[in-house]
Amino acid sequence: MDEPDFEDSDDELDPESSDVQLPKVENGDVGNVLIGLKEVRLRYKDLREAFGSSERRFMETQLHRYMRAVGTELSERIVYSLG
Repeated sequence: MDEPDFEDSDDELDPESSDVQLPKVENGDVGNVLIGLKEVRLRYKDLREAFGSSERRFMETQLHRYMRAVGTELSERIVYSLG
């Protein structure tokens, strides 16, 4: 039986040759991220003071990751659900 020939596929993993475009985050402001909390939807800037300093740091870290994943524009339109 013949062995199948495999071409070197390392070129396909090169990030410069990929056509995938990651969303760009223009600024680090997470204040406009839309937050869903039970039946209510608010902007993070309206909830910011409800968190203590350590919770605020944790929440803002999570929201920055979310913004990088979906992009700034969608983070203002898609609900980030807290419960």
